[in-house]
Amino acid sequence: MKKLDRQSFLERINRWESLAGYDCRGIDLSGEVLSNVNLRGTNFSNASMTGTSFQNSDLRQTDFSRAELTYANLRYTVLDGTVLKDANLNYASLAHCTLRDAQLHGASFVEADLFCIDCSGADFTGCNLHKANVEKATFRNARGMTEEMITYIKANGGILD
Repeated sequence: MKKLDRQSFLERINRWESLAGYDCRGIDLSGEVLSNVNLRGTNFSNASMTGTSFQNSDLRQTDFSRAELTYANLRYTVLDGTVLKDANLNYASLAHCTLRDAQLHGASFVEADLFCIDCSGADFTGCNLHKANVEKATFRNARGMTEEMITYIKANGGILD
């Protein structure tokens, strides 16, 4: 896995090159527009991405462990199999994205927009969904759900079965 710094990463984005599978641990891409790109399998662990837009991007099997994604735009992204362990997604928009079989252990989604997402089979152990919009969100076969989470999802229009 080739390591990329911020400058090299952005140069490749500007040339519309695929960045799938690169090592971008600890990179700061806050406020960047990374929409409609292939970032499949990229390692963004410990990255700073406050306010970054990934709209319509392929983020399957990407590692966002401990990443800062506050206010990020992840609308219409594919996040299937992605690792978001201990990631901060507070106030992020994930509307209409897929998080099937994602590893979300300890992730925070405080006031995040999860409208109409599909997180079937995802692991929610230790996650924080405080005031998240879960309307029409699908949580089929999700693991690690507390009774409090289940009650919140049911009361706010989410789908559990």
